[in-house]
Amino acid sequence: MSLIANRVLPARLPCLAAAVLAAVPLLTGGARAGQVTMTLDGKVSTLAKGSNPNAELQLAAEGVSVGTPASLEIVIESTTPGVLVDSGNADYMEYDMAVVDVVLSAGTWEAHFAPPPGKESTNFVKVTDNGEFAGFDYDSWDGTALGVDTGALEDNILSQGSSPPYGTFLMHFSNSPPVPSTGDGLVEDLKKYKYETFVRFFGLGGTLTVDFKSAPAGNAAAIARAGQLKAASKLGNSVLKGLGKFVAAPPEKDPFGAAKEALLQKASDNFGIQFSKAIAKALKKGGTAPLGESGKQDATDYLMQGLQAQSDTLTADVDTSNPFDRALRGKLLKALAAECHADFVAHAKDVKKPDSAKLDAALQKARVKLANTVGAAIDKATQQGVLYNGPIAATISATLGEFVDGFVEMTSTGVE
Repeated sequence: MSLIANRVLPARLPCLAAAVLAAVPLLTGGARAGQVTMTLDGKVSTLAKGSNPNAELQLAAEGVSVGTPASLEIVIESTTPGVLVDSGNADYMEYDMAVVDVVLSAGTWEAHFAPPPGKESTNFVKVTDNGEFAGFDYDSWDGTALGVDTGALEDNILSQGSSPPYGTFLMHFSNSPPVPSTGDGLVEDLKKYKYETFVRFFGLGGTLTVDFKSAPAGNAAAIARAGQLKAASKLGNSVLKGLGKFVAAPPEKDPFGAAKEALLQKASDNFGIQFSKAIAKALKKGGTAPLGESGKQDATDYLMQGLQAQSDTLTADVDTSNPFDRALRGKLLKALAAECHADFVAHAKDVKKPDSAKLDAALQKARVKLANTVGAAIDKATQQGVLYNGPIAATISATLGEFVDGFVEMTSTGVE
């Protein structure tokens, strides 16, 4: 099977859906049609006793303390209808009775979905896209459901005190500022939410909170990460610029796509070589590589699929019989290649010598350059009679930025 057949998704999701495709698949089919399971790994961040004075000691006996690894599994019914709730600048979609199951576990303790009789309706998810509150712009995915906690040694450590015992799950995931790849749908990739990411289970007996933020890589990983990001910069430039040349050329120049296939294969192979060299260099100097050799295929898939997805967005409606339209798409991809290269290089420098001001300035400079190039190309094409209905410069840069951020994070946390 060809590299393209292996790498290209059969369907493209809007904006940046391809940007998170190779990390761990978080959304998998549930037991019945319509059910979707979302899983996350994190750590216990807080514990607090309530009416149960022995809550912390009992949790400790279950192997649970601050810092203990924890996992979350949420099962939702994806066909649950949503209702738009007007809340000024913070409108949200509410999905009532959307939660099918929740399991939060750490050590030998777990809390699971079990609403007591008469309280089944305390089950909803609220999703906000591009909300604003007191000058604070955000996206959020919030769920609420009821359940009980059990353990190998003690049951109802936190949910004791009520009759029958129960506690509340508060699931909160947010971004600030908002990001393009999250919307107001019930089914979301919760790993895209990075500003606040936690689930809290509390009852009369006490409270436990699990945070799902990944710890950033330390200085020891800088050499490997910088090398991998530089390799990604070369890959992005090669793939996008090459695809731009193919779309600008008459279709008969590569009727069966053999030359395009060769371009992608060569770029992929070169990235793999540079990726491994970065790891070897880091280890030789006594450093670490969070994204190691075992993650090379995942990294390659992420980048190749994401680059081709963004190319598809800019060329989806090209009129291949119109040389002016083909030339426009070629220029757009060349501009995207330049920003992709610049963004990855800026991040590569930043992981070695972190300086948020310099990083922001470099990224902004690349965005301005793309905006000028794209604007000029569209103006010229319009004068030549081309009607362009594709994404504007700001959208192109935004989707590219999140794609780049996804790989930057991958080099920091590895593939889970």
